[in-house]
Amino acid sequence: MIISALNKYYEILSHDEDSDIAMYGFSKVKVSYKFCIDKNAKLIGIHTLENIKKTGKKEIEIPMIMTVPQPAKRANNIVANFLCDKAEYAIGLPVNENEKEKTTIRFASFKKLHKDILEGAKNYYGDIFLKFLNTFSMENYEEILNPLKANLSNGGFIVFEIDGKLLHEDQEIKELWLKYTNSETDKLPVMQCAVTGKKANIAILHPSIKNVRNAQSSGASIVSFNADSYESYNKTEGQGLNSPISESVTFNYTTVLNHLLASDNQKVQLGDATTVFWAESKDKGYTDFMNFLISPKPIAEDTIQNERLNRNIEYEKNILGILNAYKEGKKPDFDSVKLNPDVKFYILGLSPNASRISIRFFYSNSFANIVNTISQHYRDINIEKMFSNQPESIPIWMLLAETENPNSRNDTNPLLGGSLMRSIFTGNMYPRILYNLIINRIRCDRDDKDKHIEQINYVRVSIIKGYLNRYSRISKTEHFKEVLNMSLNEKATSTPYLLGRLFAVLEKAQKDANPGINATIKDRYFSSACATPAAVFPTLLKLAQAHISKSDYGYISERRIAEIMEAIQKPEFPKHLSLEEQGVFIIGYYHQSNAFYKKSDKEQTEKEQIIENKGE
Repeated sequence: MIISALNKYYEILSHDEDSDIAMYGFSKVKVSYKFCIDKNAKLIGIHTLENIKKTGKKEIEIPMIMTVPQPAKRANNIVANFLCDKAEYAIGLPVNENEKEKTTIRFASFKKLHKDILEGAKNYYGDIFLKFLNTFSMENYEEILNPLKANLSNGGFIVFEIDGKLLHEDQEIKELWLKYTNSETDKLPVMQCAVTGKKANIAILHPSIKNVRNAQSSGASIVSFNADSYESYNKTEGQGLNSPISESVTFNYTTVLNHLLASDNQKVQLGDATTVFWAESKDKGYTDFMNFLISPKPIAEDTIQNERLNRNIEYEKNILGILNAYKEGKKPDFDSVKLNPDVKFYILGLSPNASRISIRFFYSNSFANIVNTISQHYRDINIEKMFSNQPESIPIWMLLAETENPNSRNDTNPLLGGSLMRSIFTGNMYPRILYNLIINRIRCDRDDKDKHIEQINYVRVSIIKGYLNRYSRISKTEHFKEVLNMSLNEKATSTPYLLGRLFAVLEKAQKDANPGINATIKDRYFSSACATPAAVFPTLLKLAQAHISKSDYGYISERRIAEIMEAIQKPEFPKHLSLEEQGVFIIGYYHQSNAFYKKSDKEQTEKEQIIENKGE
């Protein structure tokens, strides 16, 4: 199904005049050098081909991307490419002293390929190039090659220009290449294609997939077999015959997948999963919408800044309007973004696995349904922010980042990204491991400004709220409903929620008594209070009395403590809280702590009255 969907998307793009997708027999390749040859078949210069790409505040030089004849998949074989290859093939430049003999064979392979395709065609540029290859020697061009010899040995691709014309762009040479490619395809075994159902020449080796994070830089395979155990049913040639896909479909799906992976607008990184997405449409609006949805960006008021980032703010506001409509239970207006809600949409997550690529997740549905489920996700995790500059909609990568141990070099759990994405796209329960990891991080971490660590923060509490929201909805229980609000619910009667609020009040009393204190009761007691309240709260209440007696506003803290203690229905503190109850405790603490920074008029009046009375 994945290959079929990719194949269909390639066909859509191939008929789109505005698309830059490579046509059959060609591929987009990063080219580092251009060899300039005159009409006398002499090398007259080498140009470095580079583009400047901005990554944040830095500017880096990257090779130029060109559409060239499709490179061969070599593995450990000696196979030359047509008109675009590395120096060890194109001019016989050895990578090191040990490779001299192999390099001689590689250069001979390069010359033979071009002779087979170009000889006798009577093409002006082709004849000059063949003459250049037949007369080329390193000694004749030492002055030109020596300054770049070390760089050329590093493996950058080379193209050739004759008399101002790039050979791979000549139309007649392109046709010669396609004729040769088709003749090679005709030599492949004929079987029924698993995608189209038609009999066709079956690909033996599938082209490599590149730009999957942490996969081999040279590319890796999705379809690949390399063990005798796969040579069943007389398929002794192995490789692609075990998964019969026609040569044309193989080209289509690998080309369009590499196209997606090279894109900035149709690719995001979620944990270890390099994720691409596309719609069954040539309209880029669907992918722009989804890119904004998966990685929400704040809409700045600075017009100049937005123009510099090439952002269509009006369009993004329309997207937010659709999201808000879902949140409020209203019918979304897809006409405002000129998109068809019924168009089929696909999301594919890829992860590295040795020399192969594994499918971390794959999901397809109508565009409207996917937008709906993602909107539901943002609705579930929505909670009051700690600071105004925090995102309204938390990007998925930010949720995953909170599960990482800040003192460890280990990355996010490799299974977590896929599990989380599946739950978001299907509307099912968030993975239990996500919730457990966040509770564990809150237990283990301590506030550290230097390391930018916050024990209890906006993102972590959003995850807890989201998990409990889905837990309540899917299990059809009302147990946690009263505490899963955006902000403080002073009428809530849940004991874990009240205990979380109580802890925040006790901490505030300590801060009022000791302004500027570095470490509070949260650093020492929070984990224990959250898990085993009965063992901790009696001690905390005794400490609070000392803090209240020192504070100018101790009366306010004392009143808050009394109100919460009165609301707790059980006469004794619980000995243990379950993991779900611990999450409620944390939400209660977070809500109450946030409320302290929104001073009510009544509270401010009380403080002013105390000061006035003291003055009298």
